[in-house]
Amino acid sequence: MTFMRASVGSTLGLSVYLPSTVPNPYWVGDVQMFLTCRDAGVFNAPLGWQGLTGLPLGTFSTLRFTLDDRARAALQAKGACEWDIALNVAPGTSDLVIDALRFL
Repeated sequence: MTFMRASVGSTLGLSVYLPSTVPNPYWVGDVQMFLTCRDAGVFNAPLGWQGLTGLPLGTFSTLRFTLDDRARAALQAKGACEWDIALNVAPGTSDLVIDALRFL
């Protein structure tokens, strides 16, 4: 993801498409995000967890993750950063799409 360092906001958005049918409507899954900025001394910092259960099926939804001051400072510093996105979904879930990682 390329961004202007001055545009780092306090909320990160991630679009997730859930298929129109899921194997277990009582637990669809969850998404976790982590940040690593080696030059800033930030390694695998958790950015939060969002549940997928209850989101509309067959469309994109935006998940929101709040960045703390340390994560924002690391993203504004010089050097490369990496995002890790962990998906934990019910067995048999297909056609889940993640897209549009952005600052809100």
